[in-house]
Amino acid sequence: MVDATPVVIDGWKTDANHYIKIYTPETARHNGTVSQGFKIKANAHWIDVVEINDIGNDGYIYIEGLIIDVGTYAATGLALNVPSDKSCSAYFSKNIIYSSDPSNSHSHAKGIVVGESGYYGHLYAWDNLIYDIQNGTGMKFNSWNPAHAYNNTVYNCNIGIDAGGGSSNDLLKNNLCNGNNTDYRGTFSSNSVNNISEDDTSPNADYRNKAVSFIDKANDDFHLAPNDICAKDSGIDLSPDPDLSFTDDIDGDTRSGTWDIGADERGESTFLVGDLNQDNKVDSKDFQILIQKFRQTQDIKNEDLNSDGIVDAKDVGILMHYWTN
Repeated sequence: MVDATPVVIDGWKTDANHYIKIYTPETARHNGTVSQGFKIKANAHWIDVVEINDIGNDGYIYIEGLIIDVGTYAATGLALNVPSDKSCSAYFSKNIIYSSDPSNSHSHAKGIVVGESGYYGHLYAWDNLIYDIQNGTGMKFNSWNPAHAYNNTVYNCNIGIDAGGGSSNDLLKNNLCNGNNTDYRGTFSSNSVNNISEDDTSPNADYRNKAVSFIDKANDDFHLAPNDICAKDSGIDLSPDPDLSFTDDIDGDTRSGTWDIGADERGESTFLVGDLNQDNKVDSKDFQILIQKFRQTQDIKNEDLNSDGIVDAKDVGILMHYWTN
């Protein structure tokens, strides 16, 4: 189901025990990709697809499990814009925000924004996936109230996570930025930890220049590949975090042991050889993924089944050997 009507939350009075929650139930929830689930789509320039505005002091808003498509527009997926004389805490989790037109040329297109144009708000964002806002920004923090961004994945944007012009104490933990022109921009809290960048912009030096392996990024599946060595088991356990405690990932899977970085927790499950899309069977879908990399020697960690540096007939033979009847 696709809805093209923007959502504006304005004029409500809430508190910690009486809050607004916009979410998708399990029957309409995505599976960590946009292949299924309820979707809201931008329908014009200069809009916020979902905007939290003036909701009074001590406001509490939860937005969970949505798919938001900014499309071809200079639009923002999720926006928290609260006047400076009000206090609002917004909790964004397990959302997928993307552009169905990766060539979207608008630099004002954004995934998640807090405090745009002089507004404020306390943002808590975790387990979100943002991608293909190619000329825009994945996450931008302009509020003077520090943002908390944990275990988010941002891919193929102009800027991944931008500290903006507000607080220099935005706290980042376990975030994964890859494939952006600039993965992180600005000054973040010195307490930020375990944030991966593919370039040299991570606030954590030991996590720079790391290219993460995904299941099938060409087809927008940003679950971690089973052979990834950068994000898997490289995070910190945030279940006891005093500011934002949680225990699951974008799919609702429980995080355990040493946490993975980014929105997805790979887990310790054993998968079939040749099961390139990780659906627990080897079939024509896996064959199509393999053929897309045939004769290639770069970015083939998943498809090079015999690890000889090239995808060729030998890999096809291995896949066919494990074909599920």
